[in-house]
Amino acid sequence: MNDHYSDHFVGKLYMPREDKVQTFTGEEIKRGNKEAAAYNYGKDIKFSYSDLKIVPQSDHQAAVSYQITHQSDGKLVNALSLEVWKKEHDGEWRMIRWYEEKSAGKQV
Repeated sequence: MNDHYSDHFVGKLYMPREDKVQTFTGEEIKRGNKEAAAYNYGKDIKFSYSDLKIVPQSDHQAAVSYQITHQSDGKLVNALSLEVWKKEHDGEWRMIRWYEEKSAGKQV
């Protein structure tokens, strides 16, 4: 996944337990993804994606939205994500913007 972030990426994430929106650069989101992968290595986790919508904005840009359900350690977290992808000068599609709202989670 880390290969698909633009050098111009800006991401925002709302985490209810912190009650604030965090902002990420491309380098920060890549580092966070690596840390999350290491933290979750060997754990029994499940991700379910639903309600995928792709809205072309031009020949070189599209908005993508979807819902995520994440289950791990007896806790269920729901999230809604919005991504904007752009076809860059080298012809590759990369994510330039991302926004995600997470639920506080509940025990299952």
